Amino acid sequence: MKLQVKLEKQFPDFSLHNEFEIEDETFGILGASGSGKSMTLRCIAGLITPQKGESS
Repeated sequence: MKLQVKLEKQFPDFSLHNEFEIEDETFGILGASGSGKSMTLRCIAGLITPQKGESS
């Protein structure tokens, strides 16, 4: 299974830009508090719509 992510989400004081591709491997998202880890997962899950981008 392949996961391709390319997304962009703008907030008043925060810009989220992510682009990555994984296939048949374990993947983890690490970062400091407030760095966009949960927002990235919400966008991938379709709970939040990014201004630009897609995941497939």
